Amino acid sequence: MKRQETKGWKIRLAVDVICVSIIASTAIVGCTAPLTADSPEETVATTAQTEAPETVPAETQPETTATAASVTLYNVPLTEELQLHIIQESEAHGIDPAVIIAMAWKESRYDVTAKGDSGKSLGLLQIQPKWHKERMERLGCPDLLDPFQNVTVGVDILADLLDKYDGNISKALMAYNAGAAGANRYWFSKGIYSNSYSEGVLFVASELETYTPQ
Repeated sequence: MKRQETKGWKIRLAVDVICVSIIASTAIVGCTAPLTADSPEETVATTAQTEAPETVPAETQPETTATAASVTLYNVPLTEELQLHIIQESEAHGIDPAVIIAMAWKESRYDVTAKGDSGKSLGLLQIQPKWHKERMERLGCPDLLDPFQNVTVGVDILADLLDKYDGNISKALMAYNAGAAGANRYWFSKGIYSNSYSEGVLFVASELETYTPQ
């Protein structure tokens, strides 16, 4: 009886040793075998490093361009997109957007296709390309009947005139309407620094109704 038990114990011991050896061998292979190019782990790691976009901390993300829902617009017959363009161009030059909106009313009654002075003055702000070819080329605005290009050129003209007249908006408006030489000849040389045009634009600007898009 004892001999049989001893023999059975030895058999079980041999089986246990074999099992332990197999498990240990498998564990060692699993831990030390190098990953190949086809290994799923390596593929995932490479993808994460090369394709995942670099995140930018919230506080350093650039501000997005203003949208109609985030600014105050004017109750005038101009599209929201065009008004946003007017606001952005004006503010970039330190000009009150209401003045540009009022100029558009005074010059063309908001008609983006208007042609005045026998076809010499074009668009929303009635700009004569004859006098502003270099400016139009510099700004990349060859089509003054495109209201967005017209606004870009018109705001740039007024900004230059404001610099010329030390920020005097009335004198700048008079020169915009009659040209710097004309304004000097008709008014400035006579000590007149306000006229019906400048007063009309500033009055309209002060009376414009605004709204905030929902």
